[in-house]
Amino acid sequence: MDHPDRRTGPRTASALETADFLALDHAPLHSPAGGGASITRARLDALEVYALHAQGACAIVSRFGAQVLAYRTAAGREVLFTSALAPFDRSRPIRGGIPVCWPWFGPAAQPQHGWGRIRDCELAAADADAAGLTLRLAEPGGASAQVRIELGSELWVALTHLGDPAAGPPVTAALHSYLRTPEAGATRVRGLPAGTQIPAAARNAAEPGAFAFPAAGIDAALALPGGIQDIRLAVAAGERDCATIAAACSDVVLWNPGGPLGDTTEHAHRASCAWSPRASASRCGRARSWRPRTPPEGR
Repeated sequence: MDHPDRRTGPRTASALETADFLALDHAPLHSPAGGGASITRARLDALEVYALHAQGACAIVSRFGAQVLAYRTAAGREVLFTSALAPFDRSRPIRGGIPVCWPWFGPAAQPQHGWGRIRDCELAAADADAAGLTLRLAEPGGASAQVRIELGSELWVALTHLGDPAAGPPVTAALHSYLRTPEAGATRVRGLPAGTQIPAAARNAAEPGAFAFPAAGIDAALALPGGIQDIRLAVAAGERDCATIAAACSDVVLWNPGGPLGDTTEHAHRASCAWSPRASASRCGRARSWRPRTPPEGR
């Protein structure tokens, strides 16, 4: 199956949309009893992808890396950014969506951000009535993790480290999400807990408590005061709400390259901002969740 941007052209200059993935030849994966939700599957180059439909919303999930690639709300809003130039041949990570960074985040070891995002997963469960998938990542004789994805009035993703987090090397869980935005340099993240240390380059005099993505790009890890906690963040660009996100984490990582990358178009960095709820499994238990909600109507 051809890459959708080679076959029909991407829906936008820099990013793929849900419709590009739905244009593939899909077959039912699981027949629901109630008929209100559904799960289908298709091939995209070397990938097996699943489409979750529920309550008018749709999410596209790759078995490679247990990665959500697209999420369209019932109101038709595209929430996630996946590069139109992303490789779908399983040779390297997919740029965009919600990559699963596990069992480490960053350059703690090789490969960067862990091996979870560059491995095929086992499809452990598919529940069409709840529009849910359970995918399992495992290393022979080593660590394993579970990713649960459910779609309803909102998208919910939980990354669970299986086993004793105190055994073996330190474990870090992160969901390094790429949020679609009309202009990265005008994007603000609001709702960080009081006392969070925002880097000087990301401060805004008009909103002292908000994180502002600078045009030059940024890679900042913000430790939340008090350690692990449930947070709720609002991401907006100017007057437009991009997403409202709830997560359980001890750190928030906010990133924008400030320029093109090898697997993005020239202006793609202006159309997305990446963030990660991050936590050490030894500090904060097993499940890390990411829950983007539909922006209020009229924004």
